[in-house]
Amino acid sequence: MSNIIFSIQCQLRVVIYPAPDIKGQWIAHCLETDIVTQGDSPDHAYEMIVEAVKEIAKFNINHGKPPFKFSPAPKEVWDLVGVSQATGISANIEVSSRKLKRKEPMLPDAYPIYVYLSQQPPQHHNAG
Repeated sequence: MSNIIFSIQCQLRVVIYPAPDIKGQWIAHCLETDIVTQGDSPDHAYEMIVEAVKEIAKFNINHGKPPFKFSPAPKEVWDLVGVSQATGISANIEVSSRKLKRKEPMLPDAYPIYVYLSQQPPQHHNAG
């Protein structure tokens, strides 16, 4: 029997939009993980989401868990992609499982993040 080694490639998308309730603040929302951060500008919100994603992934890996819990953002945040501008900004979150002494498959070393900028906040839908 041969060992099969596999790797999961995953990209993360982030929508940055103005905070609906705090003037001058911006929200960065990761669509695949529902991680949310806030900043004083779109660039600051972007820096905060990159740091948050990186720290969450490191924490999870160090505790023997997958780097992310894939829990999608609400539909109204996903809807912003249609009215957003792709910024061309991307980052690779460097996370390594190479230090782990397990016989499980290696995790990817980098997760690309692609950023969309919206000039409007999500439109919250009323239930019912």
